[in-house]
Amino acid sequence: MPSYTFVEIDMGTFDRKTLIPLATKDPRSDKTLPNPRSLTWAHVTSRVALKGAEGEHAQLIHGDQWQEFRGSVIENIHIDSRSTIDRNETHTIQGSQQIQIGGNHKETLAQSCRQSNLGPQVVMNGTVRNELRMGAATLVYGKHEIHDDNDGKVVYGDNHEEKYNDSFAAHLEDHQTIGAQLGFVAAQAQITGASAVARGIDGSLVVVHGEATLVHGEVHIMHMENHGPPKPSSIPPEPAASSQPPTTAISHIA
Repeated sequence: MPSYTFVEIDMGTFDRKTLIPLATKDPRSDKTLPNPRSLTWAHVTSRVALKGAEGEHAQLIHGDQWQEFRGSVIENIHIDSRSTIDRNETHTIQGSQQIQIGGNHKETLAQSCRQSNLGPQVVMNGTVRNELRMGAATLVYGKHEIHDDNDGKVVYGDNHEEKYNDSFAAHLEDHQTIGAQLGFVAAQAQITGASAVARGIDGSLVVVHGEATLVHGEVHIMHMENHGPPKPSSIPPEPAASSQPPTTAISHIA
């Protein structure tokens, strides 16, 4: 018959330590309700229990709230939705975002706004787009910078190119400073009331040139022109003068 040996091990069961504390330190106070704050115990089952709340279903939380969904969340609001945030709001979206608005859209920013688009951006306006800017606006495209303010537009850039089928411009005053200029004009008609031009070095290559001037005046300190070789003339040249005295021939008629 086998023999058994019993060994008693002290697991510390009765070590006078509280492993799971009770909600209340004194069990005799379990019947006492906590501070209702804005709740009214007498009307806790009525709609006026939550003071300041609206609707048949209301929540009033005095403190922080944490919600975590490990799955998807779908909300269907069939009437209106309104949110009031007294301080800051932060949204972090790891994936894509899609917003579709069937009616009008209005945003009012009381302070500054900053957007950073690291990828391409496409904006499409189906009808008219109006922008009202009370202050200055600056657009920077790499080395090309455009600055608009109340006084006008200032453009900075390495290269500038314009292509228009039809162009019309009206300038009250026009000031230009050009280091070097190369232009090609197929046809040009110009009416100038008064013109004053000061050129350091001016060179022109004209295939066909025509002018009709009512009054024309020029002042040249140094003026050089080259019109090419002379063309042959149809008028015969005059005979060269001889060094001998001229002879006189007299005819007598009998």
